[in-house]
Amino acid sequence: MKIYAFTGAVLLAILIYCTLILSDTSTFLDDFTSLDENLWDIQIHSFDINACDMKKEMVQASNSKLKITVDRKHTPVNLTGKNFLGGGLGTKQYFKYGRFSVRLKNSIQPGTVSSFFLINRWKKEDWKHQEIDIEFLGKNPSLVQFTIHHYTAPGKKEEYAHVHDLGFDSTEDFHEYSIEWRPEEISWWVDRQKVYTETRMVPRDSLQIRVNHWAIDTLAAPWGTTWLGRLRSEHLPSHVEYEWVRYKPLSSK
Repeated sequence: MKIYAFTGAVLLAILIYCTLILSDTSTFLDDFTSLDENLWDIQIHSFDINACDMKKEMVQASNSKLKITVDRKHTPVNLTGKNFLGGGLGTKQYFKYGRFSVRLKNSIQPGTVSSFFLINRWKKEDWKHQEIDIEFLGKNPSLVQFTIHHYTAPGKKEEYAHVHDLGFDSTEDFHEYSIEWRPEEISWWVDRQKVYTETRMVPRDSLQIRVNHWAIDTLAAPWGTTWLGRLRSEHLPSHVEYEWVRYKPLSSK
């Protein structure tokens, strides 16, 4: 009996190991012919500086596009204190070094941000937060921000952000944006052209792909107006459309 128990444990360990390896090396592609909840988790949790409750109904897939909308609440009862609705998705799968790409078009408004980013598995009480971002700033559709967030100890966060002028209006057409994550550096690409590289605080954990669209809460984040512009309800709804999301490991790039 001990031999069988030991064999079962070994097989389980091998299965877990193979699953982890698969999450780091397999390719990923979703062209959003539907909202595939076998691939994605719906983001339902908000965060302190987000003025939105994150809701499934704000995330819609149709005509081979994923559309995420930010809008004001239209119900008289507000139990959360947040006055707006937004949405987002996160892959069930976690990935490591490779090229992460998205093709999207913005129709975002001041006071909002749309994004394509990578984040590790962490809890609010856990300081081990690692994140790589592409964020579109609602105040100016020709600007995109590339950011690395990295906690080195409880309460100690290092953040490196670079605002890049795209040279075009991201609301006029679909464009391809990529993060190339290597052990020694991270580079950001626009329409397959490298535009920025960062070598500091490169994450080591496997990361989940996320997309979302939300509005800044300027009471919780007074600097939000400077960052994103002033949110005005009469300018909503705001939305972002994604044509596809793709990951390729470095070996198959």
